[in-house]
Amino acid sequence: KTLDLLRETRALAGDVGMGDTPVLTADLGGRSADWPEGREGLLERLLEVADIATRDDFVLAVEPHYGGLLDCAERTLWLMDALDGNPRVRLLFDISHFQLAGDPVLDTVAAMVPHSAHVHIKEGRHLAEGYEFLATGSGTLDLPAYLTAMADAGWDGYLTLEVARMIWSRADYDAHAVAVASYAATTTAMQEAGLRA
Repeated sequence: KTLDLLRETRALAGDVGMGDTPVLTADLGGRSADWPEGREGLLERLLEVADIATRDDFVLAVEPHYGGLLDCAERTLWLMDALDGNPRVRLLFDISHFQLAGDPVLDTVAAMVPHSAHVHIKEGRHLAEGYEFLATGSGTLDLPAYLTAMADAGWDGYLTLEVARMIWSRADYDAHAVAVASYAATTTAMQEAGLRA
């Protein structure tokens, strides 16, 4: 079913004019506790997808996700190394998941950008019970330092502001207010970092 969905999504990307080699994104799922045993199966599935992506001309950007099978920088780098530079499987890089995993932000940016085909940003924080995602600029992420690190690592693509389901599913969610605040926080941080906003 997942492979069929990828093929259908690729067809839709072509129909709506997303370019010759669109980037499709996917969350890998799984559980962190299943890592040592689950990683070879994950690699096998992604190599299968890479073959489909080569034939159908797309790039799959997989998203490491806190609490999932691929949930920290060390595991992500293992996967990228195991894929041996396959151009058809890249990363969707979202700093919030690495922030929750406790990976150092600046080191993580430098390590992930070379493997990334798409970047979106939100923030994360631990709670007394569990964790939550926050809109960009609402947490403790040093945005000017993060954006400088992204530029230093060579990222010159889009930086998409993500609003997680934890945010948009709230009864008091105001899409316009969150979009304006996230955009303002990001452009202000870019100016502070001396980057073009």
